[in-house]
Amino acid sequence: MRILMLAPSLNGSSYLIPYTYAKILEKKHDVTIVGPTFGEGIFVNDNSVRVERLEPWISKPKSLGAFTLIPRNFARLLRNDFDVIFCFKLLPHTAPVSALAKFVLRKPLVITIDDYDKASPKSVLKRFVLGIADWFHRFADEKIVMSRFMQRTYGGHLIYQPIDTDRDRPTQKTADALRAKLGLEDKIVVTHVGTLFETKGIDVLIKAVQATGREDIKLVLFELGAETAKYKAMSGPETIWLKKRTGEKSLDYTLMADIYAIPTRDTLYTRAQTPAKIFEAMAMGRAIVASELGDISTILQNGEAGLLVRPNDVESLKYALMRLADDRALRERLGKNAKRVYDETYHHEKQAEKLIDLYDELEKRMNR
Repeated sequence: MRILMLAPSLNGSSYLIPYTYAKILEKKHDVTIVGPTFGEGIFVNDNSVRVERLEPWISKPKSLGAFTLIPRNFARLLRNDFDVIFCFKLLPHTAPVSALAKFVLRKPLVITIDDYDKASPKSVLKRFVLGIADWFHRFADEKIVMSRFMQRTYGGHLIYQPIDTDRDRPTQKTADALRAKLGLEDKIVVTHVGTLFETKGIDVLIKAVQATGREDIKLVLFELGAETAKYKAMSGPETIWLKKRTGEKSLDYTLMADIYAIPTRDTLYTRAQTPAKIFEAMAMGRAIVASELGDISTILQNGEAGLLVRPNDVESLKYALMRLADDRALRERLGKNAKRVYDETYHHEKQAEKLIDLYDELEKRMNR
C-alpha cells in the first residue's frame, strides 16, 4: 500500500513522529513523507526514508510560510500517486488540505493528532485559525491520538509516541564517563533534556533546585529554544548549561541523571499532552518526578513508577527532589518500576504494533 505522509515541517522536533511512523510502516508499505524545511535542514537525516521537500513561497515568518503551503500541498496531493493520505496535526496547511483531497480523490484519510494545537497560542486570531483547521478532524477515516484527553475530544486510537530507545541505547560506562567529564561524580544530577518551551515549567524546576539550598544537587539543562536566555538569567551555580554537540545523544544525558524532572505547567494545552521524554526516562530506568497532569499519573502508576507533584508548585517539586536526593533506595526502586512498566505497556514495539494493526485493518477494508 502506498502511503503519503503530509508533515507540517521536516526541520523541527515535530518531524520525529512522521519519521518514526515511516520507519515502522515502511516494513510493509511504500511510504513517502512530504513537507517543508522552511530553508533549514531536515531534523533527522536518514537516507533510508523517502522524503520529498515541498517548500513554501515564503520561508519567514514560518506562520506565513505555512499558509503559502496550502495550495502547494493540495497540488501535490492531486498528483494522486498514493493509496492513503496520512496527515499530521490539525494545522491549516495539513488537515483542511488533506480532507479536501480525500473527497476529490476518494482516498482514505488517516490523521495523527499529537497536540491540542488550537489551545496553544495566546493570540485570539491564531486560536480562531487553528480552530477552523481543528474542525476538519471529523473527515478522517482513522484518527491516532496520544492522550486520553485527546481520545475523549477526538475519538480514535490511543497510540503513544513510539520512541526506539534500544537502537542507540547508551551504556552505564558512557553515562559515568559523561558525569566525570562534567565534574558531577559526587553530585545528585537532575535533568530535563529537550527544547525549553514555556509550558515545560523549566522556571519552576530551576527555582525548586535553588530552594533546596544544597550544593550536592545539580541541574543540567541544554541551551535549546527561544526561552533559554530567560532561564539562564534566573539560574545560578546550581545549574549547568550545555550546548548539544554533534554526535551526542539525548539518552546519554538521560541515563547520566539520578533524577529526571518533567515539571509541566498546568494549561489546557498541556493537559492534552503526553510528554514523549517520559518514555525515554522510563526506558533508561531513571527516577522520575513529574507534574500530576494528564496521562502522566496513569503512566507512572499513581506514584509507583515515579513521584508526582502539583503543577506550577515550587515547594512541591522541591520536597520531591530532596526526598529522592536523600534516598538512593527509593530512586532505584522507582527506576526499576518505571523500566518494568515501560517494557510491559509503553515499549516502542508495542506502540508500533498498534500502528501496524490499524493499517492492516484499513487495507482490508480498502480491498473489500
